[in-house]
Amino acid sequence: ILASAVAVAQNEVVETGAAGGAAPAGAWALAEDGFFDGDETVVLLNTDAGLKTPDILRSHLMGQGI
Repeated sequence: ILASAVAVAQNEVVETGAAGGAAPAGAWALAEDGFFDGDETVVLLNTDAGLKTPDILRSHLMGQGI
């Protein structure tokens, strides 16, 4: 989930908190499993602002050497 939150911030320019990474992580897992056929519109909700839990994401990034 933390890696997903970081990926969203890097690729979509949306600052999300740790919990906000859950929706994209789930959507990516479903896509990898072939759940979507390519015609759907997928809507994800960012349930957590990045300013709420910056210490969690900072710790994750430091653990990754970033």
